[in-house]
Amino acid sequence: MNYYLGKLSLTTIAGCMLLSACAAPAYDSSLSPEENQLRQRQAQFNTTVGEGAALVGGLAALGVGLATHSAANAAIAGAGGALLGGAIGYAVASRTQAQQMSEDGANKAIAHYREEVVKAQQDATAAEQTTAKAQQDLVVLRQKLAANQISAADYQAKIANYRRDIAAMQAVQAHYAQTAASAENIASGRKNVEAGTISTTLKTQEVRITRAANELTADVGAMPTASASPTVS
Repeated sequence: MNYYLGKLSLTTIAGCMLLSACAAPAYDSSLSPEENQLRQRQAQFNTTVGEGAALVGGLAALGVGLATHSAANAAIAGAGGALLGGAIGYAVASRTQAQQMSEDGANKAIAHYREEVVKAQQDATAAEQTTAKAQQDLVVLRQKLAANQISAADYQAKIANYRRDIAAMQAVQAHYAQTAASAENIASGRKNVEAGTISTTLKTQEVRITRAANELTADVGAMPTASASPTVS
């Protein structure tokens, strides 16, 4: 690798690292702590995907064929292991890939998955609490709309906020679904019991998040009371 390519590599990696420094949204005092948690997690996971794409794109620009599983690629992955792990969330795409991992790499991935389990449990609880509060608030909002105590525009602004909550839940759910699949690949590829338990636990939290998102989606999609939209006789 010549000086120019080495410089490009460092620049690419530095760019990936900088992405996470400015991605998280500021705490919004108009939202509940649970809503803030879900939206910040969504931004974190979106940045993770972006970092992975930027890193893979940068390595591709250096002529590194990541799909070849060659010894050279393994050396590159080892040299940038911490960054690569952080960038793509230790994604393990297949049982075969899990079998080809080093023991140290598998152990680091499992340690990462343990942390993901804690986050998933926190996010599932936040999603359930966000949905429960929104359902209560929507009853009051629709009563106020029916009584002309709030405008249709104010009502729609609240609905738009709940839809952003739903989008955050769906993004978080998708992340944990991917992580659960990665852990399952390690479990089957390496006969690792802990990875299997982690995968099952993550799937349970994923179901909780999905249920909360679906319930809120159904409630937000419900029409206001008929008196809120009077007809002209």
